[in-house]
Amino acid sequence: MTSTEFQLTRPLALADIPPQGVNIVVKTTEAERQVLAETFGVRAVHSLDAAYHVSGTGKRVKVRGEVRARIEQTCVVTLEAFEDAVEEAVDVDFVEQRDQPQHDDWDEPDGGRDKAAREAGLSTADLPDEIVDGTIDLGTLTAEFLALGIDPYPRKPGAVFAFEGDGAEESPFARLAALKAKSDEHQ
Repeated sequence: MTSTEFQLTRPLALADIPPQGVNIVVKTTEAERQVLAETFGVRAVHSLDAAYHVSGTGKRVKVRGEVRARIEQTCVVTLEAFEDAVEEAVDVDFVEQRDQPQHDDWDEPDGGRDKAAREAGLSTADLPDEIVDGTIDLGTLTAEFLALGIDPYPRKPGAVFAFEGDGAEESPFARLAALKAKSDEHQ
């Protein structure tokens, strides 16, 4: 989770983390929320905040907390706009890249992370994220957990799909069966 592709950055230098850890709140601006709404394909991100407790050493860091947002989406049933809440628990480990298992194939595009995960019996999602240049980015982490919490098929509360047919129509499957039967007769 080291990418800045979400245009929300809040770098934290590991040197700034005291031995007892530190509580950090990420608050977003209107401009950042507009970019995130466009990036994630929602009508609007009305609010987005995160509260984290960051602890660890310069080589290994643990981030725990929660991401909360109010977003506006379009219902897949009624096509009406509605607001929804996003609440995602965060529990992420970061390690220096050199602390990860060494392999002969670090020249692979993913730095050997896929092979390292397979050998450890894990998915790459189970491996700790990497510390980059002595920092972690709590903004990118916030955006990623917002993305995880967005329902890809949002349904407005109470929305019900109702087919408005007379029931007398033949189903598409019945039509296909009739075509197949007709084709079989001609053979």
